[in-house]
Amino acid sequence: MIELFSLLSPQSSIEDGYSKARQQAERGRWGDALEVLVSSLLVSHAREQSYAAVVTLLTEALERAGEHRAALAAAWYSGDVSHQQRLLERVPPVDRARTYMSWAEADSSKREQLYKTAARELEQAGLLVRAAVCCERANDVAGARALWSRLAQLVDGARSDRYVAGLCRFNLARMCRQAKDTRAAREATIAAVHRLEEAADRFESMGQRERAFDCYHVLIEIGSATDTFEHVLEGCVNAIRILVEDNLRYHALRLYEHAIKLAGFAGEHSAAATLCREMTEYARRQGLHRGATRGTLNQADLWASVAEQTARRQGPTHLVENALVAGLLAQAEAGQYAKVGEIYTALASLEIEGSRREHYARAATRYVGAANAPIDAALRDERLGEHVGPPDVWHVDLLEWEERGNPAEACADVLLDPSDEGDRITRRTALFGRLVALAAEGAAPKDMGKALGLVADHLAPIGLYGLLSPLETLYGSELPSVRLAAVRALSRYYYKRTFVTLERALVDPDASVVKEAVAALERLRFDHAFDPLARIYRSSARVDARLAALRSIARIDAVEAAELVLGALDHGGPDEREAVLTALKAGRGNRFVEVARSAYPDASPRLRAALDDVLRARGLPV
Repeated sequence: MIELFSLLSPQSSIEDGYSKARQQAERGRWGDALEVLVSSLLVSHAREQSYAAVVTLLTEALERAGEHRAALAAAWYSGDVSHQQRLLERVPPVDRARTYMSWAEADSSKREQLYKTAARELEQAGLLVRAAVCCERANDVAGARALWSRLAQLVDGARSDRYVAGLCRFNLARMCRQAKDTRAAREATIAAVHRLEEAADRFESMGQRERAFDCYHVLIEIGSATDTFEHVLEGCVNAIRILVEDNLRYHALRLYEHAIKLAGFAGEHSAAATLCREMTEYARRQGLHRGATRGTLNQADLWASVAEQTARRQGPTHLVENALVAGLLAQAEAGQYAKVGEIYTALASLEIEGSRREHYARAATRYVGAANAPIDAALRDERLGEHVGPPDVWHVDLLEWEERGNPAEACADVLLDPSDEGDRITRRTALFGRLVALAAEGAAPKDMGKALGLVADHLAPIGLYGLLSPLETLYGSELPSVRLAAVRALSRYYYKRTFVTLERALVDPDASVVKEAVAALERLRFDHAFDPLARIYRSSARVDARLAALRSIARIDAVEAAELVLGALDHGGPDEREAVLTALKAGRGNRFVEVARSAYPDASPRLRAALDDVLRARGLPV
């Protein structure tokens, strides 16, 4: 089969391809029909009616050729249940389980029964993660708890990834809570937190902050589920830090607001006010003045709540005083001077040292008759959008771990994901990717290099995060041609995690792989790529890699990127200056212009000349 995929070219018309294949099938020439049908699949932008007709005929052709797993994949795409039923006993348990799961999603009346059947198939095949997930979806708490417990023991016994171990314990804790076993849930939760904290530290030390972010996301979920605010706070503070460092300012502000809301629900108004103050300062640094003003007003309200709560429970007077002063400063910053006077009056009535009471009383007299500055009412209601956390990584990442970078399984995940049904192009690309990956599994050893390279080529256009693991696995091949194809495919995956493999590729023993990795650096320029690109620029031993990273940084519209390229213009060598100048002249970002104008008065003659050159090229005044 792999020879068939290696020689394909798209049909000029999918309708003509279908007619030709139909004629060949009617004459009994199913092998010729199969080649035409597979090449017709490459016309991925065809009308759904035409594409579905090709897939339906392809299902029969693949079945006749004895390619039952491929035929079932085609039947998944078309939703041909009768064909799926006919193929079930000829495919491995994992494929049968996937089929039952798709039926369960389509028929709510049989959902629990079908998911339990899928779980049995998967457990028999040793796929315990997927089996446990199926048990959860079937509301079989006891079955899911038993499977997560087995997995947790297996992972700990093998001294495996602490992140995986933490997720297994977290899932076990979830099931124990549902089973009303408080003691077991508490023990599993404590074990999960310890392992996740260890994993987060390790990921950050390796420069994989996006993986550490997942750990912190799970900590937030643990804290929310167990009403343990310290876990919520630890997760939120660290997740916000990573978003800020990755220049994802709107995501960071949304998470700030979410964290403040969670703190309020937990009755932790002091923590909420502190987070609000940090959010205000961050928004102001980012030039988001409406957000900063809204944060200041919210901060004032929260400090007032802290003072009121502390006084009500007869807490230390100095804490009441501190909260009132913090609220006073926030109100003054927002121009709410009448309220400032009210707070000074409240401070003067506290049971505190006489000299301080007198000071507050005198200050209150200065605000008699003061007015509040008008505030746009929309400020209170303005939203950057609700915070949307990452997906349920406690399932998603464990499923990825269990699949071990298998491209056929990763493509099946996309093909059968109900949320992707509206994205026809992606589903079609995933179908073709699965067909190629299944064919590669049966390739002869002498053809394996060509087969795996072909798999990488057809994973490239999918571009979804879930396909990174198969490409990372392909890069681990001993064959340079496969590593080259994997790096070429990764250049179309716009994720921070992509750079983990690219950094390895920059020191690959094969020169062609290194060259492709350098070219990928130029293509992968997006906001949160700044951190890995900056790391490559600062630490790579290859001049071409450092220059490629620098050119990409110069195209990122972020303050940190602008400051780095200013340093390169001022202190870099001729090649670095030329790379930056070329990129900046062609750029359109406003952040660099703002930073450049701010730095201009104190700039060295060398830097001023470079800034003049860039701004003139853009048609802008200094």
